[in-house]
Amino acid sequence: MKFVKFKRLDIRSMMVGALSVAVVFLLMSQKADKDLITCRDLQIVDASGTIIATLGQHGDGGVLKTFNTDGLETAFFGTTNDGDGNIVISNSASEQRIILGTDAMGYGQLTTYGANNHRLGFFGNGYLYTFNSSGKRTAYLGLTGEVGSGQLIIYDALGGQNVVLGHQALAIFNLEGKQTVALGSNTETGGGQLRTSSKDGSITGSFEEGTLSTFNKDGNKTVSLGTKITTGNGQIWTYRADGKRASYTGRGFMYFYNNLEKETAFLGTAANETGRIQLTANDGTIVFEK
Repeated sequence: MKFVKFKRLDIRSMMVGALSVAVVFLLMSQKADKDLITCRDLQIVDASGTIIATLGQHGDGGVLKTFNTDGLETAFFGTTNDGDGNIVISNSASEQRIILGTDAMGYGQLTTYGANNHRLGFFGNGYLYTFNSSGKRTAYLGLTGEVGSGQLIIYDALGGQNVVLGHQALAIFNLEGKQTVALGSNTETGGGQLRTSSKDGSITGSFEEGTLSTFNKDGNKTVSLGTKITTGNGQIWTYRADGKRASYTGRGFMYFYNNLEKETAFLGTAANETGRIQLTANDGTIVFEK
């Protein structure tokens, strides 16, 4: 009788074979309408055996992660430790660059990052922020805190406000954060207005309701040039440094005033359409007239 010689069995091959048979029987035992594979964790590897993706448990929920060939995490999609959904995209060095998820109040938000993990942009809860490489705000687009209208704010490199546009107005600021220009609507009259200010924030000029006015360093009006609302005629007012009236020009005549704002001189056209000059004393007495 001849005996058949068997080769030495490889324990590893036996285990792989047994596992393969078990998987086949497991799949065959599932009904066609209830295909299901249950496991705690699932790993996907490339041809060299390097893990490139995992599907498993994280915190109080599931999570899908992807990895590059260096084994560094490049993407996270799943549930955070707080039970919120989150998506994180990282670069090849596994440095986070995009985070899409929810904040502590449950609102959706999107944050982007640059070099050294500095925030570059944030969008959420009804507003958008951008930042420079130093982490300073450079722009804001969203709602105003008081009236809930739209607003755009531009910042300088140090985070100081440069331009504010919103709520019926445009404002420009200097490096010290003082407003130097304001363009918008007068909240009382509803008309347009333009105002300029000095570097310390005090008003230097304004244009509204058809009138241009200038102011000195103390904030007192020095000149007013525009249209008289009641008659529609052009007029010019000049003022002393303390804001008191000095002269008036309009409708073909000129008035001059002393320091007590009493009329002291008149030059212009009289009611009879002839030229007229009148000088008046401080008590109102006419001292010269022609």
